[in-house]
Amino acid sequence: MGLIEQIDNDKYKYTSDYGLELAMRSECEFRVFTFKEKVSNIMQFTSVTRQDNGDNAGYQRIINPNRVKAIVRYLKASPNNILPNNIVIALTKDEMDYSITNNILSFNFDIVDLAKKALIIDGQHRLNAMNIFDSNEEIIVTALLDINILEQAIQFITINTKSQSAAKTDVKSVLNADYYQNLLTDRLSNAGITNLKTSTILDYFHKSDYSPFRGYLDWQLTENDEHKIIQLNGLEQIVKLCKNEIEEFNEDEDTIVFFLSVLWNELKVKFKNSWDLSIETKNKESNLLKKSTIVGVTEYFVHEAISANDYAEFFDFNDINEESIKKLLEKNLFYLNNDFWQANWEKGLDTSAGRAMLRSSIKKAIDNIKKGKDWYEKVELILI
Repeated sequence: MGLIEQIDNDKYKYTSDYGLELAMRSECEFRVFTFKEKVSNIMQFTSVTRQDNGDNAGYQRIINPNRVKAIVRYLKASPNNILPNNIVIALTKDEMDYSITNNILSFNFDIVDLAKKALIIDGQHRLNAMNIFDSNEEIIVTALLDINILEQAIQFITINTKSQSAAKTDVKSVLNADYYQNLLTDRLSNAGITNLKTSTILDYFHKSDYSPFRGYLDWQLTENDEHKIIQLNGLEQIVKLCKNEIEEFNEDEDTIVFFLSVLWNELKVKFKNSWDLSIETKNKESNLLKKSTIVGVTEYFVHEAISANDYAEFFDFNDINEESIKKLLEKNLFYLNNDFWQANWEKGLDTSAGRAMLRSSIKKAIDNIKKGKDWYEKVELILI
């Protein structure tokens, strides 16, 4: 790996391991050098330039914490889940001097002055995710040397608009091949990759180790008929609900399934008795896992979350995490008890009016409990 040496107060020198200078085009005004480096070292000698930081020439996007977390979850899902793409950085012309000797790159950087650091053109989310996951991991770095800020912006735009991924038809031809189909579907769904036709949201909920509904979907892939409890369109509805109601998620399915999984995993633990009873009796003696309940409870919590996103310092859709979701649950749904889910409920809740009754009943029951009243007092959902 490369070496970072302090040469003065805030000034450091970086020396790479052996790399390779690429002769991309003879007329090109800047040079290209590729090498490998530890993530922790890259984090020290790089920065980003953004307009929101007061840099008028900034071109990078604001980092999205949810995207970083999604990449971390992907890395954790399997030891074979890697990020083989390179990180592209720039050593800005007239700001940073460098030398290449015997296929080794050297340059000085300033730990405080961001203009005197290498700037990340592409890969800031991957780099930050790997730093969280394991900062000792190695990654390929492609450095554009002696490049001005205009050319950096052009490279940023080019990478994000001109790089063409494989056509979806080509991807699907691999996914649907007999040899790969089951193996790939299992692997992709467990990694939270759900935007392909044969690795869907339902595959995730059916197979992922983190899914609260794993093994209990009511479809042909669940081998045990006694375990076919969770209706598919209920899960599809709550995913659609999050897409429609939570603008900050930007229809990011990785973040949506994470949000829903945390919510229902926490409810699974909190109301274990009702959860198990729903499975044992196929929803006859507990209402917790009925389609109308899953959709209605999710609607209730999403509305609470939207309010919290507006006023609560601990909750932010742009930086969603398990702790904030659990903390919000403790302020509402966790007040309920198993008796609520196991009571005799009104029928016909699988309508917008029925779910509205469920939401208002949840709110009323919580208010009753907070005030020390009988939880069921004036709860219209309950048949006494």
